[in-house]
Amino acid sequence: MKIGVMKNQMPVTISPASPNEHILMAGTSGSGKSTRIKSMLKDCLERQETVIVIDINGCDFCQLDEKVNIISALEDGLNFSPLDIGKRNEDGYVGYISYIVESFSSIASLGIRQMGVFREAVIYALDHRKEYGNDMLAIAEGLRLQDSNVATGVYNKLWNLLNSKAFQRGNRHCMKAGTINVISLKGINPSTQKQIAELMLFAIWKKCRVMEGKGISLRIVLDEFQNLSLKKGSVLMEMLREARKYHVKLILATQSITSFPKEVLTAVNQTAVQLYFRQTSSDVKKTAELIDPQQRGRWVLILKKLAVGESVATGDFLVNGKEMSQPIVIRTAFPKSFADSKEKKLQIF
Repeated sequence: MKIGVMKNQMPVTISPASPNEHILMAGTSGSGKSTRIKSMLKDCLERQETVIVIDINGCDFCQLDEKVNIISALEDGLNFSPLDIGKRNEDGYVGYISYIVESFSSIASLGIRQMGVFREAVIYALDHRKEYGNDMLAIAEGLRLQDSNVATGVYNKLWNLLNSKAFQRGNRHCMKAGTINVISLKGINPSTQKQIAELMLFAIWKKCRVMEGKGISLRIVLDEFQNLSLKKGSVLMEMLREARKYHVKLILATQSITSFPKEVLTAVNQTAVQLYFRQTSSDVKKTAELIDPQQRGRWVLILKKLAVGESVATGDFLVNGKEMSQPIVIRTAFPKSFADSKEKKLQIF
């Protein structure tokens, strides 16, 4: 995948020898991260890759091209059934229920007793889902019918999510293979955006693991990914560690990684390529240390002089087809147009 160009326009791509195809991007707002992502997506569209962009910030990628598939969670609905997250579980019905409960528990930090009442709500919802407008309403009713303090607490904890318009049964748009699917969470409150994004990642990850990489290859773009759960065992950390064998590739963007806990920093630095855009004054020295601790002073000066759209690249990459081992400065190759792509439905949710 093309990640940028040199000053002389020579292309820079991820090395095929890399253990994965994940990309990490870090830089201040306005440093050119979004434009670089759009340039990468142009490359994906030309190759008819299937891409899912979970846009938390609000339509940053909605003006890419008319052929890009834009899905507004509030206006269109997600065509996403949370009760299908655990389908095709190798542990049968018990595993099916458990995976759904674990997914919600992860995004809402449910305790043992809370998980118990939520499990009962899920069982009720599965038995009565056809009686409700969507899965979330069925789960909500399953909690209310239990009439206990614990169930009421779980309902209140998940109230925004359970009542979100994002889970209306939409028909205007569905996911499409071989193109870019931008899922816009614009207009949804931040805490619910985070929960929806993580539920979708659980569903995508489950599908990919069931398929065992057969017949499905995805690139997932997550801007401001630091807002998602990065704790041990979270779906995003699992993807970083195991995604290659399931043909899942991540593009992760954030403003800063220097404040991440050590274990998270170690995980995100296992990406194939790290792209460091313009940094805040408080992050410059720490970022230079990540780039090359032996020449920190040199990279401090380079980071301070980066123009908008420029970044320092580290990791496994090729320059004009040749392996490079040292950090380099690359820039965005601005796309002129997007290539045609065939449309076919993508069965994820």
